[in-house]
Amino acid sequence: MTKKAQEELLENFKQKRIKAFFIILGVTVSVILLSILIGYVIDTIFHTEYYGIIIALIVSFPLVQLILFKTLKGLCKKSPSSQK
Repeated sequence: MTKKAQEELLENFKQKRIKAFFIILGVTVSVILLSILIGYVIDTIFHTEYYGIIIALIVSFPLVQLILFKTLKGLCKKSPSSQK
């Protein structure tokens, strides 16, 4: 492998890593905020203490993992080195 090809692969890796970081950050924060909002609404409607928020956060963890798995799997398939 030539030095230029190695540099291109390294640059591609850096770009993918930054993109993956922001995808993970965005999905995690948005799902957590949405689950807190849904939990708060459930708590106010049914006059429970904080059980709605706690249950919503517990349910949101596997949901975040599933969304990230599918999103990052798609990101990895788009790489030129995996298409060879």
